[in-house]
Amino acid sequence: MTTMLIIKYAACFFLAAILDWLWARYIQHTSDGKRLQAASFSALIALWGGLLSIQYIQDNWLLAPMVAGYFVGTYLSVKPKTAP
Repeated sequence: MTTMLIIKYAACFFLAAILDWLWARYIQHTSDGKRLQAASFSALIALWGGLLSIQYIQDNWLLAPMVAGYFVGTYLSVKPKTAP
């Protein structure tokens, strides 16, 4: 595997993790009624999602690091509830 390919796979992993975090923040701001913040996160979601889509169209094998990135992004963005 070439160095550029490894960098591309790692970049897609981190882009997917960030995109998932953006979605979590978007949902939080939307449910809190914060329109400006929700709209800002919506625009970022479109940007990051577009970048990932372009990469995936060029190389279908990028789906694996993207799925892993989405998993990690969700895991890190959800705060566990503490017992009262």
